[in-house]
Amino acid sequence: MKYRICTLVVLAAAWLPVRAVENLSTLLPEDVTVFSSAKDGHLFEHLEEHPLKKILVGSGLEKVLAPWLAKTAENKVKIDKIYKEETGLSMDEVMKKFGGATAVGAKIDFAALFMGVANLRGNGAPELPKGFLDATVAMDFSGDEALAEKIVRCYGRMFGELVKMPAAAASPIPFAKFPDEYEATAEDYAGVKLHVWKLKKGAKSFIESPGYALIDGAMVVSFSEEGLRASVDRVKKGGKSLADSPRHAALAKSAKDSDMVSYFDIGSVVKSGMNAAAKQGGAGAGQGLSVVRALGLHKLDFIYFTLDLSKNRSDMEFGVTYHDNPGIMKIFATDGPGIVPNFLPPDADSGGHSTIYFDKMLAAIEGLMKEAVPAMGDMIGAQIDELKKQTGVDIRKDIIANIGPDFISASEPLKEGTAKKDEDEEEMEPTIVGIKIKDRKTVELAVNTLINKSAPDGALFEKREYQGVSINNMKDAPMGYIFTDDWFIMSMGPQTLLEKVITRLAKPGDDHLFAQPIVKSAFEGLPGDDDGSTFLDLGPTLDKLLEMASGLGEVPGLSELINLKDLPKKLNLPIVIGVRQYKDDNSFHVRMHIAEKKK
Repeated sequence: MKYRICTLVVLAAAWLPVRAVENLSTLLPEDVTVFSSAKDGHLFEHLEEHPLKKILVGSGLEKVLAPWLAKTAENKVKIDKIYKEETGLSMDEVMKKFGGATAVGAKIDFAALFMGVANLRGNGAPELPKGFLDATVAMDFSGDEALAEKIVRCYGRMFGELVKMPAAAASPIPFAKFPDEYEATAEDYAGVKLHVWKLKKGAKSFIESPGYALIDGAMVVSFSEEGLRASVDRVKKGGKSLADSPRHAALAKSAKDSDMVSYFDIGSVVKSGMNAAAKQGGAGAGQGLSVVRALGLHKLDFIYFTLDLSKNRSDMEFGVTYHDNPGIMKIFATDGPGIVPNFLPPDADSGGHSTIYFDKMLAAIEGLMKEAVPAMGDMIGAQIDELKKQTGVDIRKDIIANIGPDFISASEPLKEGTAKKDEDEEEMEPTIVGIKIKDRKTVELAVNTLINKSAPDGALFEKREYQGVSINNMKDAPMGYIFTDDWFIMSMGPQTLLEKVITRLAKPGDDHLFAQPIVKSAFEGLPGDDDGSTFLDLGPTLDKLLEMASGLGEVPGLSELINLKDLPKKLNLPIVIGVRQYKDDNSFHVRMHIAEKKK
């Protein structure tokens, strides 16, 4: 079901929204594995005047999405009919009763899940233990007990008539028919009426006693009677809740201005896996544990996502939080945004600059390998030594010590009518990546020596001159490279962009890509102190994807949602994206700002 019928059970898989998170989170368990909240239950309905929606609506995508829109409208008619019959209200009228905020929390027993997966290798039918998943949703609710009961009946009917649950025999996770295979009960508990459905004898389901209650202006829905009672206890009797968790509080504080926030407790998954491996024993399990400890995966906390659509902004953040400096984070050897390349042409459709300390990265990788797999710990060093013996090139001294940390990239749209070498060749946007070099003579000699040793007599590359710069081109692939006194730059695809870069390297100016007003608007509102910035003009990228999709033909199942034959050749969507990455002692995250491309 594709409209809103999953509101209470998929339980807003994260898209139902939380008054202030600190309030509704007091109704959730302290140790939830998955959490999601939003400030406004009707956030997306308030976006009629959002600039990005206006752009998308006027792009012609309505014709492409016509099958999906028609199916959605058809489903809405069916759903509205059920709402009217069960509650006397339309779906929209009912949803207004949930117009405040929502918090969703789920506890997942990964040890049980891992055991269930392990049982799949056996001959018997896998069966997951009871209670391996428990979820609780707390929603601001302005209705009364009578309306709440009607709404629940409405959802029960919708799932019975419109949602096809998998048969128990077809899934290791059994689902019972709701409400047919449940018995409804009601009781007073600590001044709150609990409405619980208990699984009938003989029926099987991983949701054994779902229920709901109205608690201090919030409707609380839980997969289990125990979870529902615990929510009442936290409010009426006191007790630890998600709001008391320091880790949750820290993340909620950093995301306090976001409209939505979701996270997954990756640390609990890793620790459950480590415990399962330790119990299993054996050489393979021991080796796996060594790798996990070396990478420091057990020191990860959350994988998270935030979204802010308020005040016409469109900002997202993706990240991972951690503690005690996990080894894997040492590989991301970056420190600062690097130089802004003033030689990138202003008409490029993407560009980026950052720092990468290749010597620190290599040292981190070697250290992790030695700790994770001692028998292979010296493998990289041995290969570097062997390469030096065979070629005379010391990778560490001649190349790695003399490159970075500045790293740049850029691309520009492929010109229409660009000739392909053969019909099967995929057109590639002109693209370049560059690395700052400290000692051109040493690096250039080392690279050329390695190439000549692997393919003597110019078997791989041929040279051409452009404005006094030698471009080394691969004979059988659209790739090449150049050296300047300060940069090593690789080119892929047609070399129109590389030629512009060569021209601007000789005479850089203030009219470069990152000085353009459009590019600056893409980074508007994103904080500094970053470790790299990337700009993307989304229009040309989407047009390239459209071109690829137009050649797919009929795709089974997809035609029910999208009219592939109506895909336009170009959308020309005026949308730009600014992305910045950040790394500190406790997190690595990426922030993205989506903006209208104004002329």
